[in-house]
Amino acid sequence: MERTRTVLAILVLTGFVITAAMPFLGIRPADLLTRSVDLVERAPAPVVLAGLDIHANDPELAKAAVYALANSLDAESISMMFPLIDEPLPLEVRKAVLYAVANHDGADVVSFLRGVASGDAETELRKAAVYAIGNSDHADAVPALVAVMGSDAPNDVRKAAVHALGNQDSDVARKALVDLIGNLQ
Repeated sequence: MERTRTVLAILVLTGFVITAAMPFLGIRPADLLTRSVDLVERAPAPVVLAGLDIHANDPELAKAAVYALANSLDAESISMMFPLIDEPLPLEVRKAVLYAVANHDGADVVSFLRGVASGDAETELRKAAVYAIGNSDHADAVPALVAVMGSDAPNDVRKAAVHALGNQDSDVARKALVDLIGNLQ
């Protein structure tokens, strides 16, 4: 927000100077306005969560901020991080969001991760969601993995679900894997 204010202040001051010099420079006011609007629209908006700008130039710093924020939130507040998956952040930062929220073993977290794994996100993000589900101790984790395994997700995502199911100590997981093997014959 502060960056946007600074850019706008500079543009206004520049506008006043150029307006005074326009007759000497041969610039039309309409051209100046169009160029100023283009500059403001192209500036990336910062992603601010709980007062923390995580649209940093350093993805490692942004990842650290994501983990620190997730650690400071309680189970009821962790859902405020879910929208970060749709932000224009580097892939590794969005994956960090998945891993960080997975440390909160709530049904809403597993449901969110399943939505990412089954949704239309890029394959690497979907695989990261599957991995995060596999690390969850919540009762909904195994059914979520079974659902992803049986979905029409890309093979890499389904394969990740199979691996995650293999790491579960669950009769439901074992049965799903046996059924998968039986269906291949």
